[in-house]
Amino acid sequence: MNPMPVSMKRIFLLITFISITSSLLAAEIVDGYLISLSNDTVRCKIKVPKGFDLFHSFTDLFVKVSIMDSAGKTQTYKAKNQDINGFGFILDSNRYDYALKRTDDYGAASFLLIKETGKKLNLYYSYYYVSVNGGASYRTDVYLLEDAGKRIVRVSGGLFSAYKKKIREFLKESPELLSIFERKVSSISDIPDFVREANQLL
Repeated sequence: MNPMPVSMKRIFLLITFISITSSLLAAEIVDGYLISLSNDTVRCKIKVPKGFDLFHSFTDLFVKVSIMDSAGKTQTYKAKNQDINGFGFILDSNRYDYALKRTDDYGAASFLLIKETGKKLNLYYSYYYVSVNGGASYRTDVYLLEDAGKRIVRVSGGLFSAYKKKIREFLKESPELLSIFERKVSSISDIPDFVREANQLL
């Protein structure tokens, strides 16, 4: 039997590598639900994407979600189209609930993780990665606060984010909430604790 030419070997190895990589990067399909625009809950399968590090790529879900219905049909919903009100699933014993939320005054929207809900404030969360020199990257946390009147303020972490100034302006009509904020929040990661305590007010 004649040996395989070097060029053919390379092509074969490339095809094998692509096949293995595609398999590893395939989305994990988990039980979940979506919430229609009429607020009906529909059971479905959620496709949770994976990144090149083989970990789940939750950043994609802030933009779009692909679901599989009982007939095996796949449909993708993009946040910008505002076709559904939210979705959720359980993965590795952790629950993930997303809500479609307006993120600015111009109609932009994203699917955001629900962190806290209550009578006074609702809190939603997302994040993104920023690349720096040398190929490294760091995560920037983004919180969206919503009050009972549906007013929103969106703040992000970072040295020059001025998140405290924005939230103080947002809360200036509520001295009680502002007092809790000043007492509880020393870094942006303290915001969930602040919202949790704020919602305990009568």
